[in-house]
Amino acid sequence: MKKTFQFLENVINEVVDLFPGKYIHIGGDEAPKNRWKECPKCQQRINDENLKDEHELQSYFVKRMEKFINSKGKQIIGWDEILEGGLAPEATVQSWRGVKGAIDASKQGHDVIVSPTSHCYFDYPVDVTDMQKVYLFDPVPTELNTDERKHVLGSEGNMWAEYAPQELIDDRLFPRMLALSEVVWTYPAERDFESFRQRVQIHYNRLDVLGVNYGLETKPFEINRIFNSEKSIYDVKVNQLQKDIDLKIGSYEQELLINQNANQFDFNVDKSSTVLIYGEKNNNKVGKTIKYGFTFNKATRKKVKLKYPFSEKYSAGGIEALTDGMRGSDSFRGGDKSWQGYQGTDFEAVIDLGEHTDVNKISVGFFQASSSWIVFPDYVEFYMSDDGIIFNSIHKIINESSLRNPDWVQKDFTASLQNVKARYVKIFAKNLAELPKWHPEAGGKPWLMIDEIIVE
Repeated sequence: MKKTFQFLENVINEVVDLFPGKYIHIGGDEAPKNRWKECPKCQQRINDENLKDEHELQSYFVKRMEKFINSKGKQIIGWDEILEGGLAPEATVQSWRGVKGAIDASKQGHDVIVSPTSHCYFDYPVDVTDMQKVYLFDPVPTELNTDERKHVLGSEGNMWAEYAPQELIDDRLFPRMLALSEVVWTYPAERDFESFRQRVQIHYNRLDVLGVNYGLETKPFEINRIFNSEKSIYDVKVNQLQKDIDLKIGSYEQELLINQNANQFDFNVDKSSTVLIYGEKNNNKVGKTIKYGFTFNKATRKKVKLKYPFSEKYSAGGIEALTDGMRGSDSFRGGDKSWQGYQGTDFEAVIDLGEHTDVNKISVGFFQASSSWIVFPDYVEFYMSDDGIIFNSIHKIINESSLRNPDWVQKDFTASLQNVKARYVKIFAKNLAELPKWHPEAGGKPWLMIDEIIVE
């Protein structure tokens, strides 16, 4: 432990020399106290310092580092976790897990920075936190009295690059950063969102000149896809939500007949296609291209039986979602809600094709977002049966994708076959038992996310 503090003090010495500012942010979050319970050195330190538990161990660490940093003429900032176990004497608390940390610290006489995930995390997509939500944020909690409010230094827009890679930074920051700027510079009674939104329209010209690849103000549209069983087509309606952009709708496979009525677009899909939708502003693309897949195959609208239940949190509308012919978008949180989730269980489904039929290919789509506990299966195995009772394994795929990949990835696990005929298809996907030891949430129960089963 002595070497640990020597190392940290050497780092602080270098930071002090590099930056003239008053504050040094020391973090303090993501401290896995469950691991400290199993660490002999941590337990020895708790005993040596007469500490109550692991929370007080963190407080001991923070206070010791604060004393050293203060000796260099600096003050510390830490995330609201540093409240646990006792706050360091002169620490400024940055509240990210809601505003409770800011309230508690202010009432104890400490300065605070209020930047909760609900309004100030700009790595979150715009359909989670849009510009209006940011604009309506008040960084001064109403629970504070006049004297306590003086401790609120301000707010901060947080951007974490592991969730928003470099090419998305501008898109995620703007125009939401403009909203947060006005929030911290203007009293709530003086703010008016519609007036602000109109001023932002003018400001886009300046951002264009500066080469800022700004994104969307809000979720750009809602899409409604309904299968028309009489015509065997999908009736699609797209309702535009963000004002002052041009929606562009196209397809890889065919030209879509699109009828626009005010802010609504109506069209039909009658064969396997990928519909592409994106927005334009000042002749520049804003936001990403969102893809919606449609598939017509031998499993479409066929009955499915599951061995393990899906989570109601990610139901995708029910068991029919696995063969409804609609592929998931590139976000498992997407508004189309096409991804079905299974946490802590494997996945096993049997599809009744209705009759004996030739099968050349079987696919099932999975999603991986490792930081959100969503993983590709360890392996996927495909089975066929004539009677739905006796199944024969026909193909097995071992997953070779790395869980360390931070990107959100969609992948079809596909079995290509020859001269195979059957009525029933079974798919088994093996989930990981738990998240690996290197993962920030080691030991947690991972999710399998599935969008569609395709038989051709």
